[in-house]
Amino acid sequence: HLLPILHQDTPSMEDDGLRKSLIETSDRSDGLPLLSESEAPLSSESQPSKRPCLSEPWQYFLSIIAGIIFGVVLNIVNASDDVVTIVTVPGALFLRALQCAVIPMMFFNITSSVCDIFGSGSAGSIGTKAISLYTLSTFLAVLEGIAIANIFASLFASDKGESDDDDGVKVTMVCPKDLGVLTVAEDGSTFCVHHDDLQAYNLTSKYQNFNLRDEESMLINGVIIKQSLVDQVLNTAHSVVPNNFVEAFAIPNIVSVIVIGFVLGAAIVSIQRRSKATTGAATVLAFCREMSIITNEIIGWIIVLAPMCIGFLIAASLASAGNVIDLLRTVGVYIASVMTGLLLHTLVVLPTVFYWYTGGDNPYHWLYTIRQPLIVAFSTASSAATLPVSIRTAVESGMVAENTANTILPMGATINMDGAAIGYPCAISFLAHAAKLENKLDIATWVNVGLGSSLGSAGAAPVPNAGIVMLITVWETAMPGHSVPDAIAYVQGIEFFIDRFQTATNVCSDLFILRMIQASVDREQKML
Repeated sequence: HLLPILHQDTPSMEDDGLRKSLIETSDRSDGLPLLSESEAPLSSESQPSKRPCLSEPWQYFLSIIAGIIFGVVLNIVNASDDVVTIVTVPGALFLRALQCAVIPMMFFNITSSVCDIFGSGSAGSIGTKAISLYTLSTFLAVLEGIAIANIFASLFASDKGESDDDDGVKVTMVCPKDLGVLTVAEDGSTFCVHHDDLQAYNLTSKYQNFNLRDEESMLINGVIIKQSLVDQVLNTAHSVVPNNFVEAFAIPNIVSVIVIGFVLGAAIVSIQRRSKATTGAATVLAFCREMSIITNEIIGWIIVLAPMCIGFLIAASLASAGNVIDLLRTVGVYIASVMTGLLLHTLVVLPTVFYWYTGGDNPYHWLYTIRQPLIVAFSTASSAATLPVSIRTAVESGMVAENTANTILPMGATINMDGAAIGYPCAISFLAHAAKLENKLDIATWVNVGLGSSLGSAGAAPVPNAGIVMLITVWETAMPGHSVPDAIAYVQGIEFFIDRFQTATNVCSDLFILRMIQASVDREQKML
């Protein structure tokens, strides 16, 4: 079972075309079959019956509007913390359910996909070139996303106070006898006041935040003690090579889980190639494929609740916001940052790599040639629905051989997610500023974001608007010990819109790499 789209793209009305192209691609004699007719993932026999998709754009619009109105009303009436907490409950349960299901889903998806890609013989000459170029493309996309996130960082609103001293841990001091929290006034005087009474003094919660410095290293805690850059790099390296299988899933550590899944898939393929008889490895692979279907189905059930739950999250976020206008403006900055990254990648980075790799071919002529698949990708927000159109367009252009297109494009739909790689760093920056954790965005954190964005996008679920699933996991990897901010509701609320542009970027990258590989194959044939 090869999951055709391991991101928020979702199979649509052209699934039969995708299924056919995947089966045709696997018909090679140099490895294990990628798919057989009987186990094609998009057939009605191997997939759970389709259910109506409830996460329509209009539902998100209604939920966002209702959440904004409700949140603004709560903010105006200065609702108590208990009321805000109750409003948060549906959204909090939604996020907890996603956090519970996403790690096993990623593990089984990665294991199955590694078996399908390497077991099919796709890691041959052309496959090696494709994987190398897909890796390069994703790496560049991650770098662009991180660069764009840092460029736009100054535009994100943050209620962090005027102090430039970010050294230490943020704490609040609780006064005795239920007198409230220690507060510093504008003139520097201190007094105790309850959080609900701050507005009466024309103050905000930032006047109740203090920095705790561990001058004598008395608090032996990895979160509190500031690590050196070398220590942080070593922690990242330890994530790549985990020493405890169970701990990697329990923390959870997305990088460790992906590495374990990759190694398990490679081991299964190696055993199957050595042994012609049916082995236990085949049973393990069948189990992983079935669990992949099951976990994706569960994720689909959870996502169905997204429109309702994000309304409560938005309401709770606005109810506790110090400045509603600044918060909404920050959402606009987030959208602008993602769109800037996607346009840069599509119109500048990919054409530049294309021009260099092909030896001077006009990249914009090819971009015009593939305009139809890009329009379909934007319209359907589905790489699965776009794949047959992409294959047909590439072949009919006369610049790509049919067997090359049938081999490369399904692989790209599996592992090449440039749009997500660009979007995740921007989303992490937005969430960090919303949670007043922007001081945590150091080099080591961005390394973790990069690893999570590039590796994790290959393990997301093929369900509508499922970018929120991977985003939660990337956040937990980059910001361990910090809960997911309520502001994630805004990301989910506009996901159906941004997803269309990200899908078009993914398809554009697949087709550019396809043409680059064909140019390389043509050069090799001329040299023979």
